[in-house]
Amino acid sequence: MTALDSQRSGLLYRLAKQTVRHCLVVMSGVLSLVSLTNSYAEDTPGNSSGNSWDITTPSGNPSSNSNSWNITLGAGVGSAPKYPGSDTMRTRVMPLIDVNYGRFFLGPGGLGVNLYQDGHWRLAATGSFGFSKLRQESDDPHLQGLGDIDATPRAGVLAGYHSRWFAAGLRVNTDVGGHHQGTVANFEFDVRYPVTQQLTLSAGPRLTWADSSYMQTVFGVDATQARNSGLPQYTASGGISEVSFGVGARYRFTSRWIGAARVSVGRLQGDAAASPITENPRQHTFSLFVAYHF
Repeated sequence: MTALDSQRSGLLYRLAKQTVRHCLVVMSGVLSLVSLTNSYAEDTPGNSSGNSWDITTPSGNPSSNSNSWNITLGAGVGSAPKYPGSDTMRTRVMPLIDVNYGRFFLGPGGLGVNLYQDGHWRLAATGSFGFSKLRQESDDPHLQGLGDIDATPRAGVLAGYHSRWFAAGLRVNTDVGGHHQGTVANFEFDVRYPVTQQLTLSAGPRLTWADSSYMQTVFGVDATQARNSGLPQYTASGGISEVSFGVGARYRFTSRWIGAARVSVGRLQGDAAASPITENPRQHTFSLFVAYHF
């Protein structure tokens, strides 16, 4: 190999390396936006097969299982407790990114594939990268000495049934990053009432169950944390961690522009409510979105 060939090979290697780095940065940015959206929104303007908070609804596009693109982009505002058990709300402006291609989707619930989907039933496998920390010491003086709860990738399944008048669904996901954040299951049921062709109202309960690994990481206080924070040592067991009830509205302005809002009133249960980390067992959320469907 000549010196010129070596220089060309080195240049191609650097260009390829830089291209890969740029692609990873862009993908990380997109997935971070998805993760942030998922942290706040309980209902969205879209009707995608990828929504974590609308897991019972198959895609509104009749060709959602064909090899065609189904894209919804939008923005909104969401308000939720700063961390599980916080008595302080955090409000943020959020992007909405929801992309479907055939059986595959990228949305607020992360990446996934529909294993089965028809006009009513749905079964899917999902995965999320978890770019946002679940809790940081800097969120509140009450958390000093407890340390941060790092983000972790999660994998899971979701199943649901959807009809004109009601929807029910179950989503189970587990920590696959080794950050001791365990398994969490969410069950939801919504009654839906189409007031007009444009406006649909919905209401129903949500129930969250978490195993002992998740509960101890989020609501427990070990010996080191007790010594550093001044909080009493506390062991949190698995069980039902939260029960909530939400009311939502979805309005179709045109065939492509959609808006949605949802208010949820929740309360921590069991060891989550009794934890010394919890300052307020009442956990309320609000979201408002507007989106355009391509």
